[in-house]
Amino acid sequence: MDWNRTVFLHTGWTKHYNGNETPEGGHSYLENSEDGAEKSNFMETDDFCFGYAPVRKNENTRTIKISRLGKTNKQDFIENINVVWTAKNPNNKSVIVGVYHNAILYRNLQSNPTLHIAKVRKEDAHLIDLRLRDFKLIRGKKGYQGQASAWFPAKSKATEIKEYLQKIEEYLDKVTDKQLVV
Repeated sequence: MDWNRTVFLHTGWTKHYNGNETPEGGHSYLENSEDGAEKSNFMETDDFCFGYAPVRKNENTRTIKISRLGKTNKQDFIENINVVWTAKNPNNKSVIVGVYHNAILYRNLQSNPTLHIAKVRKEDAHLIDLRLRDFKLIRGKKGYQGQASAWFPAKSKATEIKEYLQKIEEYLDKVTDKQLVV
């Protein structure tokens, strides 16, 4: 997998991400709301899935630094990106819940047809079966995914990061039926 074209997005937890469940999982914005936009991250709308994560709030919108994936500040989106979706499960463990490959990642939160920061064709969206969501992520350790919703693994300087990412790639190959962007 090309980690230079991959972002991990941490979001609220649901079992199916089909629009019918209220997300949970420790995000403060979920505590004051009965509805989180991520509840529909794997629901098909016009042959696409639209993914939401509570990325950094900047003035009146939410935004993500797509420049960390090689784009300049003037571009509004980047294409052919892997998005690894993570969430805190009911046992309070952060796990991988799904992946988009060949996705479009937007700099700013989009609102049509629903709130989203990433968009992918339905066939390139892979929700991991609930029984297989057992890859526990390292969080909060220097160089690994922290409290921010977005993590760019290629930017990590952690000494063991290559081995960790290799384990993630092997896991994703096992639990999804399509190859990811290489």
